Amino acid sequence: MYDLIIIGGGPAALAAAFYAAGKQLHFVMVYEELGGKIGWLESLAGPDPQHYLPGNELIHLITTKTAMQADRTINDRVRQINREKDGFVVETANHGVLHGMTVLIATGATPIQLDALGWERFVDRGLGYSVMTYAHLLHRKRVAVVGATTRALSGAAELAHTTTRVFLVAPDYGDLDTPLGACAAPTRQR
Repeated sequence: MYDLIIIGGGPAALAAAFYAAGKQLHFVMVYEELGGKIGWLESLAGPDPQHYLPGNELIHLITTKTAMQADRTINDRVRQINREKDGFVVETANHGVLHGMTVLIATGATPIQLDALGWERFVDRGLGYSVMTYAHLLHRKRVAVVGATTRALSGAAELAHTTTRVFLVAPDYGDLDTPLGACAAPTRQR
C-alpha cells in the first residue's frame, strides 16, 4: 500500500512528488501527460513572435530528481477511485489497481474556449488563457480579460497593477454572487 497516490502530471502533481520524496513517503504518480500546461508552447503576437516553454527547465529538474524513478511513476489513465476501509483503491486503465492511504488529485484545469467568431486565428497570437503565464509579457500594454468568473476577475485585478489599461469583458450571467465592480481593482491611467 502506498502512503500517497498522486494523480496528474502537471506542476502541482510534480511539486507533490518532489515534496513526498523529500519526506521519504512511499508514493506513486499516475499521469497521462507529464508537464501539464507548464510544458505548452506559448507565444504572443508581435513583429517577431518568440516561442518559449516557460517551465521547461523546472519540469526537467523535478522529473529527473524525483518523479521519473521507475517505481514512482505510472504513465496511465485513472478510471475510478473508491474509498475503502483502510484508504483508497485507484483503478487504472492498463496497470490494474493501486491501494493508497491518501490520494491527491492534481489533474489541472482545462480552459474554456472563447465563444467568439474567429477566435482560432488568435491562439498563439495574443490570445492566452492564463494571466500567470502571460502577465510578465503584458507589462505596460492594453489588455482585455474575458469572463466573469472569480479567476477572470482576479486576473483582471492582477493585470491592473502592471498594464496600461485592462478591459473586462463580462458576459451577462444574470445575477452574480458578487457584483463585478466589487472584485475588479481600478486600473491606473497613464
